[in-house]
Amino acid sequence: MKGRFPAGAQVFFFAAFLVLSLPAAAEDQELSGTVESNLRAARLADEDGGDGGNSLSFEQYANLRLEARAGVKGTFHAAANLFASTDSDPVIELERLYYRIEEDAFDAEAGLFRLAFGFGQAWSPSDFMAARNPLVPDARPRGILGAAATAYPSDEWQATAFAAAGNDPMAADGEGAVAGASAEYHGRSGSLQVLYAIQADDSGAADAVHRGGLSIKADAVVGLALDALYKLDGVTVRSGDYHGLDWNAARGLMAALGADYSLLDGDLYLLAQYLYSGGGALDPREGYGPRNYVYAAANWRIDDYSSAALDCGASLDDFSAVPSLTLSHEPFQGMALSISGRLPLDERTFSSSGNRGEFGPVAAGRSFSLSAKAKLRF
Repeated sequence: MKGRFPAGAQVFFFAAFLVLSLPAAAEDQELSGTVESNLRAARLADEDGGDGGNSLSFEQYANLRLEARAGVKGTFHAAANLFASTDSDPVIELERLYYRIEEDAFDAEAGLFRLAFGFGQAWSPSDFMAARNPLVPDARPRGILGAAATAYPSDEWQATAFAAAGNDPMAADGEGAVAGASAEYHGRSGSLQVLYAIQADDSGAADAVHRGGLSIKADAVVGLALDALYKLDGVTVRSGDYHGLDWNAARGLMAALGADYSLLDGDLYLLAQYLYSGGGALDPREGYGPRNYVYAAANWRIDDYSSAALDCGASLDDFSAVPSLTLSHEPFQGMALSISGRLPLDERTFSSSGNRGEFGPVAAGRSFSLSAKAKLRF
């Protein structure tokens, strides 16, 4: 979650952001972003899987980004999200606020920024600081409040050390602070990354969470990527309890194997990925117990201005899936119009005696949704 502020603080923050943005026309500063209008219609599903009625909502969203040069080697970055909806109160979120120093063989950044790991195409388990979800493609990964330093001993190698605040980057107590390091190698036909991180709080090192990650990408005729993370929680190992389930070594592993391929001179892009989640459901609090997932996507560029995208995420254990179709068109540079449909499915969709699934209508809260979006980039 990104930081949310009280109403008075929201007004103050937005005013301050605008003041900082006023000189953005200067040569060494740049203001950019996106503005989106989204009309969404849905057929709701209640907790028992019954008809929950229809829903119609309108959303207005803006992402504002400010970049300013600070001397020859420094850069200041700030970003904010503005959101208004007929279903909720207006919200202003601080997304990024950091500076970056760049040397020939050394970089450093500190503040609220994005720290990414792994080469996974859709799911990327080693990107544990702000994991991406291909089923929510419009969501921007949250920032971490911390610092990172990267050294480049050669053209192929780089090493990064990092430290960050806890699970909530806006929390003052720093509960669950994370520290670690990663190393990367980039060759002509592939890349390799390894990482280690420890997460602890005032309960001591015995209860710390240890993470080890491995990510491999091979660039050939078909792009291949293996991305894995092993998590060892001191509290879970000592108690033997994992969200009400018995702990075993396999529960600490999450790994994804994917392949992608482009054809028709790049007009058609295909992606398939398998994800193993040893801990069970992607969110154990949901109470589901699957471990095997697949994701597939096909993106077709119809012409220079139009495209179509079909994707589907599915659980192989409970036979639930959520396919979606998106049609997009760019009437002029900077403007994109799209219409998307999403259909959560599980066994109960086809049979009253079937089981409910992690990606089914009850979990999604709707049996069907359709959205029309206009997006302007500046």
